[in-house]
Amino acid sequence: MKNPLLFLLIVLYACANAQWQPQENTQQLIIQSEQKAAQVSHQKHAAQGASDTYDLYYAIAKWEIDPAIKYIQGSVHFRFKPHQGNLSQLEFDMHDSLTVDSIIYHNTSLTFSRTQNNILEVQLPAPLASNSNDSLTIYYQGKPVSNGFGSFEQNSHNNTPIIWTLSEPYGAMEWWPTKQSLNDKIDSLDVFVTATAGNKVAGNGKLVSEITIGSNVTTHWKSRNPIAAYLVAFAVTNYSAYSEYANLRNGPLEILNYVYPENLTKAQTETPATIEILELFDSLTIPYPFSNEKYGHAQFGWGGGMEHQTMSFMGGFPYSLIAHEAAHQWFGDHVTCGSWHDIWLNEGFATYFEGLTVERYQSIGLWNYWKSLKIQHITSAPDGSVYVDDTTSIPRIFSGRLSYDKGAMVINMLRYQIGDSAFFTGLTNYLSDPNLAGGYAKTADLQKHLEASSGQNLTTFFNQWIYGQGYPTYQISWGQSGNNVTITVNQTQSHPSVSFYEMPLPIRLEGLGRDTIIRLENTSNGQVFNVDVPWHVSKLVFNHNLELICGDAQVVSLNEFGSASPFHIYPNPVEDILRLDYSNQDIKPSKVEIINAKGQVVQTMDFSKNLLLESLPTGAYILKIYVDDEYYNHSFLKE
Repeated sequence: MKNPLLFLLIVLYACANAQWQPQENTQQLIIQSEQKAAQVSHQKHAAQGASDTYDLYYAIAKWEIDPAIKYIQGSVHFRFKPHQGNLSQLEFDMHDSLTVDSIIYHNTSLTFSRTQNNILEVQLPAPLASNSNDSLTIYYQGKPVSNGFGSFEQNSHNNTPIIWTLSEPYGAMEWWPTKQSLNDKIDSLDVFVTATAGNKVAGNGKLVSEITIGSNVTTHWKSRNPIAAYLVAFAVTNYSAYSEYANLRNGPLEILNYVYPENLTKAQTETPATIEILELFDSLTIPYPFSNEKYGHAQFGWGGGMEHQTMSFMGGFPYSLIAHEAAHQWFGDHVTCGSWHDIWLNEGFATYFEGLTVERYQSIGLWNYWKSLKIQHITSAPDGSVYVDDTTSIPRIFSGRLSYDKGAMVINMLRYQIGDSAFFTGLTNYLSDPNLAGGYAKTADLQKHLEASSGQNLTTFFNQWIYGQGYPTYQISWGQSGNNVTITVNQTQSHPSVSFYEMPLPIRLEGLGRDTIIRLENTSNGQVFNVDVPWHVSKLVFNHNLELICGDAQVVSLNEFGSASPFHIYPNPVEDILRLDYSNQDIKPSKVEIINAKGQVVQTMDFSKNLLLESLPTGAYILKIYVDDEYYNHSFLKE
């Protein structure tokens, strides 16, 4: 740990709070669950997926499942509408491991072909006009491909078989024909799963019926909200089911939990946390987006979770995991990232809203500790942008450091920059925008709404913090003369993609029994601020509430080194020659010392108006100028 106090904080907080504790491994489990359906072949396929020539707006899926056998058989009836005239062919994403039995169109079998890119091409008997409604049914079966990532997984718990699906980002086509590009949601969905009696089927939407006929039970789930292909899911095993209810703005909401019977008692002590979590999220922006259906959990065999729409699949029920997956119902399910470049719109917000439960229900100390862990992770490497440049790299899409933690803390900085009112108003407008709600969004959409709510131009912020890489480290020197506190701010950058981070800087000035918080608009290196403070300042604290992503700041008090200086030094920052001017010709400076951030004297030389510093390492320094038996100090930055 960079900060030795964190160990003590962990011990104190763990003892003081039994419900919420920092769970540093939970995020890695979440990431493993959310990325596991992807591999290189999927990445290549994603770039070549089914064409966007038509809109899939309704699906009726009928599947037969035996949880003891890795196999799927059934049909999907699609209703669709061409985007253009003379449409003569439909393309679906469908893995070659699945066999198409037939495709029926108006009681007629259609011809089809399979490509090397896992595309099912369906030939229509006659071209279709633009915006004409039509339908077809694909009958198929097969053993979904085994790739170790679990898009269609057959497993067991307590010697009982289970099958679950988990498709993010590119795994849906491995078990059903669909369009998995991020530009077409199915508006409405009915799913009928027939399984052996004694099993329950978890699914999206509202439970309509469970009908037992002979040795089988058919479960009907109905969804009447737009849903992305990767969020369609089911799980089949001998679940125990129970419900809880949250009081939300649109009325009571059922929280339906499907858990393993052997875990029922433990789960019933953990899932009630979902109530306060949903009630918080429901109050911050728009109401829960799927209040006409439900929210719920279904236990499955991965260690983390996956935010399937209206029913998250959970490996267990730690508080932070419940919060993360619940937040996705707003950020990821209701409004889905419009490309994997913009995955932070899903994962950054889910991570940040997970943190907001700590801010609301725990202490300020725990909230700051939560942020400190994120900052430590982000600054553990000098590079990396929130925006994903390479979407063929699944580890990059689901980078815990960048898409999750940096995304979350950049959101926190946006909140700090524009203020709570504009921040939450902007998010509300973003989530309720009719062009985005129930659909897809990109980074520019969020920027537009936050600019509108705040009246600020955020282009520089987004260029630096979303598209740029790295983070700043600050060197701050300060001194007080009378009521005037002079603060000099220098900055270095961890990556050359950003030449300077323009940011409002949070500063707390402390004195005997009092303090004040100021905000400095830092727009250039070496910037000097003069602040009127009518009492003695004994300490300056930078980034006291961890509002900013930055490296460990160096804060130096000039009051500790000497008197107010008659000298002027420039340029600052300096590359090679530092110039010293003074107007009082009666003083006779004799020598200078250069002191590094550790308080060590690294150079001593005779006084000169031109100091050659070409060989001095990059960093923050104090220049100590001796005049007779006095000395004067200036901070400077060597580039």
